[in-house]
Amino acid sequence: MFKSLVRLEHIMEMSIEKQLTHRSIRKYKDRPVEEEKVQIYLEVMNRTACRGMQGYSVIRITDEKLKEAIGEAIQQEYIKKLPELLIFIIDLYRFKELTDRLAPGKVQHYYFDIAFVAIGDMYLAAQNMMNAIETDGLGGLFLSTVADNLPEMKKLLNLPELTLPLLGLGFGYPDENPELSPRLPIEVKLSENTYEPISQKLDALKIYDEELISYYQKLGREHIQTYSQMVAKRITGEAPLYAYLLNELEAMGVDLCIND
Repeated sequence: MFKSLVRLEHIMEMSIEKQLTHRSIRKYKDRPVEEEKVQIYLEVMNRTACRGMQGYSVIRITDEKLKEAIGEAIQQEYIKKLPELLIFIIDLYRFKELTDRLAPGKVQHYYFDIAFVAIGDMYLAAQNMMNAIETDGLGGLFLSTVADNLPEMKKLLNLPELTLPLLGLGFGYPDENPELSPRLPIEVKLSENTYEPISQKLDALKIYDEELISYYQKLGREHIQTYSQMVAKRITGEAPLYAYLLNELEAMGVDLCIND
């Protein structure tokens, strides 16, 4: 019993340490991930806290040609060298199939809350899986860019109606150790009992901007911006492809429930 408790405490310490030092890994050793490990990570993913309907599915990419085609579709060359690649999709088609069987002929409604909860469950599951991967000594990265070319991704994955690929997760044995990227200080994000605007936290923001500039300089970036400049540019700029996801949801049959 004592040995089990000591081992559990050690695992918890490792898990916290890995989460505190998370970094995206793009270079991997030419070494496959053991199938037993992959299945454990998938079990961890599957046990993630979620709402009852669990409206997401995962496609594991084992076809190397398909992996290369996905990399070309989203313009990420390194994807073809990922030892493991999973694509997370919003899956309301499963609900349609079940409803067709149990309530044939009845009108079906895919309200926005169903899709919204499914998206949340999907991201939680992916993060939980990443935690397990990193705790086990491997590395990974998230790929939000799978949503940058939805028509091609749907075609490549042979997706039916009422599905939408939104996130990729690649992982394997790391062959690089990139510097930890800065994050907004906790005091900027955390308020107590009531909302505290950024205007009350400018000293902490200044420190973060200095850390961010130093980080980008080490990476050799030519055009360096502070956090505030980056936010202002994004908010005043043109909408990226990812911004039109509501249109995608509506096109696939989701009722956005917007009042006239």
